[in-house]
Amino acid sequence: MSKTKKFLFVAGGILSIGAGVAGIYIEFLPTVPFFLLAVFLLIMGIDFLRNGIKKTGFFKRYIRPFRLKKGVTARVKAIIVAILLVTLFAAAYFSHSLVLWIILGIHMIVLPAVVIFKHKTISEEEAQRIYDEAEAAEAS
Repeated sequence: MSKTKKFLFVAGGILSIGAGVAGIYIEFLPTVPFFLLAVFLLIMGIDFLRNGIKKTGFFKRYIRPFRLKKGVTARVKAIIVAILLVTLFAAAYFSHSLVLWIILGIHMIVLPAVVIFKHKTISEEEAQRIYDEAEAAEAS
């Protein structure tokens, strides 16, 4: 990645942190989306952060197989769908808007279907093999 791109990512990350902090005090300015954007931009712009993320066991075990287009295990799919549904049900529970309930209801149907049917399911053994290959490549 070029130095210009890295600079723009870091600059955008710093601006996003500033906007997130401002969102604490300015009611209509969202805070969390700016902080999440800052994390993404800073990881993209700073090599040691990106490499540090790639060295974690979580990345190697769950994200690398997905990024290599080899899929995820059924257990991981179940966890993703469970977290997704709990979050959407919580949002619906605390909402008092019929329109939002309809939108959330559609998401409760569509998003789990996308997770279940769009992404390939791999066996636990294949996931372990991908993890072991990543460990071997890192060791050499």
